[in-house]
Amino acid sequence: FYRMEAILSEMTRNPAATLNQLSLLAPYDSRLLEHFNQSDIQLESELPGTFMHEVFQAQVAKTPHAIACVFENNRLTYQELNCRANRLAHWLNEQGTGPNRLVGIFCQRSIEMLVAILAVFKSGGAYIPLDPENPDSRIKTIISDSALNVILTRIPEARRTRTMVEELALPPVVFCLESLQGQTEI
Repeated sequence: FYRMEAILSEMTRNPAATLNQLSLLAPYDSRLLEHFNQSDIQLESELPGTFMHEVFQAQVAKTPHAIACVFENNRLTYQELNCRANRLAHWLNEQGTGPNRLVGIFCQRSIEMLVAILAVFKSGGAYIPLDPENPDSRIKTIISDSALNVILTRIPEARRTRTMVEELALPPVVFCLESLQGQTEI
């Protein structure tokens, strides 16, 4: 309710203002946002000209046993995340992923999704996010328009992914991310 009050109050103070000129935040929310958004942090030598996966690799070297990510009851250290991403990146390179090649990532948010994104960057490729919440017709259009050579997915989405690829009669390889767990680094 107080947000609506703030918007109405802003409108009465500035009746000639267009909607995009009005603040949608109450003063308290605005102060909170400014406080938590103080991100003027100087990174050592990572930027500019350094890739995200290189910054990640430097963090692995500094703190290999620190927790890198937590999702639900699962957690990975920087070293574990790096090992999984490296294994997948090697496999992606074997499939032809590299510069100017796109990889589809079709899964819900998870640690496996993070592994997939990092691996695609390490392989030199780029990824296309495929949202499982979208209807199959939308996903099939994205798959066919983007000329994917690989689609990374998880067990819950694997059957649906394979069915869509078969219906399109396209060549992407469908790879289930859970198959990486428990393997040693390549």
